[in-house]
Amino acid sequence: MNHVYKFHAWLIKTGQQNHPPSLRRILLWCAATPSPKSLSYFRALFAYIPSPDTFAYNTIIRAHVADSSPSHAVSFFTQCVSEVFYPITSPSHFFSRLVLTSNWVKMLDVHALILKLGFHSDIYVQNALVSFYGGCGSVELALNVFHAMHQKDLLAKNVMPDEVTMLSAISAVSSLGALELGQWVHDFINKSRLKLTVSLGTALIDMYSRCGSVDKSTEIFDEMSLKNVQTWTALSTGLAVHGCSRED
Repeated sequence: MNHVYKFHAWLIKTGQQNHPPSLRRILLWCAATPSPKSLSYFRALFAYIPSPDTFAYNTIIRAHVADSSPSHAVSFFTQCVSEVFYPITSPSHFFSRLVLTSNWVKMLDVHALILKLGFHSDIYVQNALVSFYGGCGSVELALNVFHAMHQKDLLAKNVMPDEVTMLSAISAVSSLGALELGQWVHDFINKSRLKLTVSLGTALIDMYSRCGSVDKSTEIFDEMSLKNVQTWTALSTGLAVHGCSRED
């Protein structure tokens, strides 16, 4: 940050502290490596900008999201919206990132802002909300958002998810322990005709075990043509946790 301080001091000394290109240069420097120190300086500098434009708001908001500072990000976003323009070109992506970097207390403000601005029906935001509430153990809230979703087929329109995407979805459902969501994911895999690979099958076995459906775990196991140590471990662990035994 020393080079930022020196450059800013030079601007003030030469009377160019409000020179737009120079200010943009400082803003980008502060945002390049976000930290409590650089962002604090960023906010102080931002307060002295006469009429912040879209670039200035966009830069400071994204810097705070990157540093997992949702309260400041929401504050600057609200301030910008009050001036009747959006500071970001992709509100859906912004709110999704904001949700995933929030803590439980700040999430209440973030969710309220999402509802106020009408982004609660956006598929990206809804998926982020489901992931956040599920990660916090609030299964009921996660299911409420899930049931309110009009579009559950794809995470992005006209983009077919691959094995990596579905593994991520299965992992999220496993942390939720929500059988209904798990069944939907499994049905979608079948409808998409994705091959039941060792990784995918093992993940499904683990998911069903965590959701309390040992029968589905063993059913998936029997369907798999190839198995590895992780597959056997996932099934054995699930059976043991639920007090079941199996002879092969």
